[in-house]
Amino acid sequence: MAIKIKNNNVEEIQSVKNDFQIPTEDFIKIRQYIQDLNCITMGRAQSQMQIAKIHQLFMDKMHCSLEEAIRNNDVKSILEFSGIECEEDENGYLTISNYNGKCLDVQYSDLGINENNLPKKIIAIKGDAVLGKKVTDLGALKYIGKDAYLDESTMKTLNGIEEIGGDLSIMRSEIENLGTLRKLGGSLRALKSKLKDFGNLETVGGDLYLMMCKIENHNNLKEVKGGIYPPNVLI
Repeated sequence: MAIKIKNNNVEEIQSVKNDFQIPTEDFIKIRQYIQDLNCITMGRAQSQMQIAKIHQLFMDKMHCSLEEAIRNNDVKSILEFSGIECEEDENGYLTISNYNGKCLDVQYSDLGINENNLPKKIIAIKGDAVLGKKVTDLGALKYIGKDAYLDESTMKTLNGIEEIGGDLSIMRSEIENLGTLRKLGGSLRALKSKLKDFGNLETVGGDLYLMMCKIENHNNLKEVKGGIYPPNVLI
């Protein structure tokens, strides 16, 4: 973070992302720092702090609403509060409409929710799935109906997942092995990832984008309906 101060007035607060927003996790620290300096926020900085305060209050209210569900690791209640449709089977596993790691545009981690606890109860995602860095274990998840985004993931393997209906993006990730994944309906984007083993993958309905990958094993691969880039990567 960078704070521009002139004549004891805070004129601008610049975040790491160099955007207008103050990260919620930094708001209280910045407010205390400004108070310690006995400075006054003016203009743009004043607007930034007001927006950050509103966001903090919104998060506090959400956390209060979810407190019992978080304490009891009630995955279904957490997801439904987030606007995600859930169907529960007789064994307590969930099929959900989609997943993006957020509750009403607030990251689950910012609400004190361990994202690794959520996939333990999710067996299928009908729509898109955005599984970010915070997810290091896919738990019971076996099926994703549309696109799956695991860019910059720190996982090593996709063990557990058997089918993805749309595209799979694992760009700049630590994923080395596609594990139990057998069928991919769309394209695989693995640019700058550490992918080297296709695991059980048999069919790909789209293209393979494997630039800067060193593929060592693709023995189970039977069909790629699209193109392979670069062309000689699977030789």
